[in-house]
Amino acid sequence: MIKVGVICAGDVELEPFLSHIQNCSITEKAMLKIYEGQINGIPITTLYNGVCKVNAAIATQILIDTYQVDIIINAGTAGEMDNKVEIFDTIISTQVAYHDVDDNILIEFHP
Repeated sequence: MIKVGVICAGDVELEPFLSHIQNCSITEKAMLKIYEGQINGIPITTLYNGVCKVNAAIATQILIDTYQVDIIINAGTAGEMDNKVEIFDTIISTQVAYHDVDDNILIEFHP
């Protein structure tokens, strides 16, 4: 069975998932709180990793190495772009922009 990993840049983006996870267990690794369980029988491991690509990369590698996930979903990034977007909707971008973040974001939104 495929094991799904979900990363969320913000805790507000993670929150809607938590009520859907059955048999949820919580562990901590690298200052991250990691939630494991199932959604509709599908194994899921999810966490709030903080903003910026470095935090996303660290969280993704932990999910791959420690939790052996097969798929990574970056959830919540487009969530506030359109009020019609609901939890579990899939957004596929047609354009992307590469940018770095301000140093203060790394301090305020660590891990």
